[in-house]
Amino acid sequence: MKSSTLTAVAAGLLLPIIGLQTLVVSAQSGRGRPRVAPPSTTAPPPPVTIPADAAVVKQEQNGFTSRVVLRNGITVIVDEQHSLPIAAAVACVRRTDKSADARLVSALVQRIILRGTVTRPQGKAVADLRALGGQLDAFITQDASVLAAVGPSSKLKETLAIQSDLVRNALLDAEDVRRELQLASDELKAFGNLSSDSTRLARAQLDQNDDPWPIKATESNISSVTRERLLDSYRSAFNPANLVVVVVGDVVPYTALIEVQQSYGNFVVNPRAAATSPSGKPKPGVAVSTTTPKSAQADARAGQSPTTTSPDNEAATPKPSDSVSASYYNERLDIRQGRARVEFPGPGLESPDWSAIEVLTSILGIGRASRLHRTLIDAQLAADRVEASYIPGGETSVIRFQLWPTQDARGAGSLDSVESGLFRELDRIRRELVSEGELARAKSILEERFLELDSSFLNRAIRMGLGEASQGGIADVVGYRSKIRSVRAEDVQKVAGKYLIANAAVVREIEPLSAPPRTFDADRFAATVATWAPGFSKPVDSASIRPADPTQSSAPLAQSEERPARESIEPLPVKDFSTLNGPRAFVREDHAHALVTIALFFQGGRLLETASNAGITELMLRSMIYGTARRSYNQLTDELEQRGARLEAVSEADFFGFVLSVPSRNADRVLRILRDIVEEPAFREDEVKRAALGQLFEIRSDRDSLVSNAQMLLRASLFPGHAYAMPPHGTEEILVKITAEQLQEWHAKLIKRQYPLIVIVGDTDGSALVSGQLAEGFRRRDLDTSLQVKLPAMSAPGEKADTRNQPVNAIALGYSGPKGSSSDRAALALLVEAMNGPGGLLWRELRDKQGLALGSFFASESWFAGGSISICAIGSMGKEPALRAAMLSLLQGVGRVGLNEKDFEGAMAAAFGARLSQLQSQRFHALEYARAVYYQQQAASVDGPTEDAVKITPEELKRATTTYLKGTPSIGVIRSRAQK
Repeated sequence: MKSSTLTAVAAGLLLPIIGLQTLVVSAQSGRGRPRVAPPSTTAPPPPVTIPADAAVVKQEQNGFTSRVVLRNGITVIVDEQHSLPIAAAVACVRRTDKSADARLVSALVQRIILRGTVTRPQGKAVADLRALGGQLDAFITQDASVLAAVGPSSKLKETLAIQSDLVRNALLDAEDVRRELQLASDELKAFGNLSSDSTRLARAQLDQNDDPWPIKATESNISSVTRERLLDSYRSAFNPANLVVVVVGDVVPYTALIEVQQSYGNFVVNPRAAATSPSGKPKPGVAVSTTTPKSAQADARAGQSPTTTSPDNEAATPKPSDSVSASYYNERLDIRQGRARVEFPGPGLESPDWSAIEVLTSILGIGRASRLHRTLIDAQLAADRVEASYIPGGETSVIRFQLWPTQDARGAGSLDSVESGLFRELDRIRRELVSEGELARAKSILEERFLELDSSFLNRAIRMGLGEASQGGIADVVGYRSKIRSVRAEDVQKVAGKYLIANAAVVREIEPLSAPPRTFDADRFAATVATWAPGFSKPVDSASIRPADPTQSSAPLAQSEERPARESIEPLPVKDFSTLNGPRAFVREDHAHALVTIALFFQGGRLLETASNAGITELMLRSMIYGTARRSYNQLTDELEQRGARLEAVSEADFFGFVLSVPSRNADRVLRILRDIVEEPAFREDEVKRAALGQLFEIRSDRDSLVSNAQMLLRASLFPGHAYAMPPHGTEEILVKITAEQLQEWHAKLIKRQYPLIVIVGDTDGSALVSGQLAEGFRRRDLDTSLQVKLPAMSAPGEKADTRNQPVNAIALGYSGPKGSSSDRAALALLVEAMNGPGGLLWRELRDKQGLALGSFFASESWFAGGSISICAIGSMGKEPALRAAMLSLLQGVGRVGLNEKDFEGAMAAAFGARLSQLQSQRFHALEYARAVYYQQQAASVDGPTEDAVKITPEELKRATTTYLKGTPSIGVIRSRAQK
């Protein structure tokens, strides 16, 4: 292997390829690994004082999960998970009033609650938690208001104290109420609905179209909200009888329970607590109103011309199927990618039907081998993407199908084609049993997704808390896999016939302005559905149920035996199992979950693309999944998904490849398929066209996203003419012209002339998978030792702009940043933590204090040949000059003086806590190991603070900020066409 020193040449840069090794590392089994010491059951407990109201009156145990009820009515759940030294603490407050008006008020309470408490005003609660290394989120669901915190397990007691202070002593200061209501008004005008998630605002991810229970809001009912009304809602809901506290993580159950009892034991409803200031003086209630233009509702949906009234936020909350009627909504926006969404109300978690509905949605629309994918994408080329999901609540749920039609040259898609195909498949599954092969595939896919989601302590705690708060219990978490495995084909047909009912459907369509207007209303749409699927509006006769069609799916495949459970085992450090004359390989054993992630990466890709072939790397990867020399696309997807494998193409700025996640029992089997995909792709012309549909969807979605579009414009200004300036998924004009022959040549040029970098993370044994499948699986005749890379040209700061028929602006300001190999990355990563999230500088300055940004975030990206540092924010149309000036002032202020001592210490702690949370993800590990190797760093640095990070001082951070954040920034901006 060549020296890691990079040599600049006239044409650019020589990128050394990671491949050949001079040292063979012997295989290791990984045995002898340390175990976490089990909690002692014999030692006497330390003397503690527990409030009388916090005495335990009921206790249950389910494996490593304990559930207790305290005398004051609080339910406490503690779940041991010892893979990382972190803990999640979630407080779920049951909401009994689920009316649209109550939901709006509850959402506003949750957004204001983070602004301060009686004892911690002006955001001090969030700041105190950040100083502990914790993160906090506040949001609502159909059934509960949630305060979710995660941080180091050693700080659980302090985390619980802050969380309980927010639950018991929210201030709801009059000025905070005024500011939050103004932001809500601005958000409503900009997007037509409100977010129930505070961190979504912080990240500027403001597409709330996926909210299953939208927050109904208008200018008039926001302006009618008063502080007294918010206080009444808070006092009535936030009381011990409604509270569920869940702790999941690296804790001793006995100790964690005591800490909950001490934090919440004296919880009583205090009417005066939230009505007084820290000094004890009464705070007058202020009825807050907002002044809005007469055309506010029209401005809220600029460009919208609904065929029928009622946008998303006016949809009715799902009700039992015998009390609803079909609904139809259509709206037209300045977007490139249209969408149809069809929903049916279903049962909540209390119903025994929930597991069969999960399997039903998996059969229909999860995975490449699902019915809707094969029908609408593979067979008909009618859709770019399809999805199905079951979104459970306590008493009700949503069974959702989303369809993105292919677009013609005008940007119009055939909604009729995708909707007719959907209703035909829905009627088919109501009247026909599914095959055993389909059933096995659906269950395996759900198992993999559950294992991945469940690896997050915070996600597990939220699901347990919501299950308990909604009276559904925690069975959908601790007993999920057994429930799913017990579902039969008859159960799937039964729930399909029971809940997929014509008069219960809610249909929402979003179309580009360029599409021909629809002429439907609810009645005409229902009549059209009857012509598409004549039987869908008719009841299902159990005597006429057809057996499964053996020609429609494959037979069940053999499954490997379940690996033995290994509870409370610490992950091992990453090990290098690279081979001589073969791939480089890194393995990290982690037996916390029966899941393993396998990644194969290659250098180059997008970095080597030009304006004439932009997007070719991603299209090559997508086309490779469509079949090999020995396996057709249907065979390949059946084999992968029946074994629970999820395969994802990854096209990063400097490297590309595949990430495969699979239940560990089947890892060996699917690894052979992954090797065939990489080495022997077929590249059939008709399948390349199908593969391109998903990428076209990503291109249009990026264009429709204000934030993504602004960032792309910023990169185009920062790196003119370079690959880093091109859209990450390429362009439509180029993509549709790329041929199978070009993909074959690109594959031969990049993949067949270098060995892959292999990363394996999860429930595996040492080098077993490497030596068994990968060490000898890649043969190369000729190897490149370097790739010629073009250097980004230095350019003067500039501005690139676009317009959108929408009453909102997106602004991105940025500078060139350090390369991936730079030691400055650690300092700038610390700055990212200081700027982002609730309590961060952007949140405090642009949102809480000045009320200018509906959402904002700070990013530092480092690549092989360059980097960028940027700040992005979304603001209302009339606030662009003020928002832009505030962003620039903040950026340049940090550039001149760095961070003050308090913000620096908070950022250090927040960075440590955030890193621990990220390390729960196997996919995160795989990508970070690859970045470390490609940017000449130690792979082991991913698993904890590096020496450089530990050594960062305020002076070192200031040196980095003064180096990069200076002068005039480049700008990318999306403006409203209505703006003068």
